[in-house]
Amino acid sequence: MTKYSRDLYEVLESETGLSTGFRPVGYLQTAGNPDRMNKLRREADFLRLMGIEREEISPSEVAELWPNLDPSNVVGGFYTANEGRADPYNVAMSLAAGARANGVQVIQGSPVIGIEQRNGRVTGVVTERGTIQAEYVVNCAGMWARQVGAMAGVSVPLQAIEHAYLITEPIDGVSPDLPILEDPDRFAYYREETGGLMVGLFEPIAAP
Repeated sequence: MTKYSRDLYEVLESETGLSTGFRPVGYLQTAGNPDRMNKLRREADFLRLMGIEREEISPSEVAELWPNLDPSNVVGGFYTANEGRADPYNVAMSLAAGARANGVQVIQGSPVIGIEQRNGRVTGVVTERGTIQAEYVVNCAGMWARQVGAMAGVSVPLQAIEHAYLITEPIDGVSPDLPILEDPDRFAYYREETGGLMVGLFEPIAAP
């Protein structure tokens, strides 16, 4: 799915006329200890089977990609050059435009309040505007997928958690082409934002 989405975001504008804002700035993961490095190696091996190349790099190479990073606490990293970032709103609008061009009707402002079933099969979706009969229903509710699944008696193993982030003032050496950086040992990720950094933070045990 990651590879498919990345490839789709790059070409979607040519199909729909609406940009996704995708920029292949690269994706960098760092390891602060040997155990983490081994975990990242296993992850890279799995991704390689899926057709995604993730290159193992040294602490000095990490510092070359991220000049403001202190490599003294880094034992290594993994870098995917062709991954990047997109604008979520633009992605949604471009996907909707492509769907409409292929005959899909997009209904906005109509919350789903139930899912109809008969003989063990889903038969439709109940909305505040009425029921839509359907042979197939796809749960694309994102962070609300668990609640939507429950409407059909399906347990979706997904729980949204509290997520804090901050945005800094502009910082020298931070450019729009800076790779997205993930530091799993510190439960944090970093990316460029208006000349500064957006720092996202996750707690190991977070509030739902």
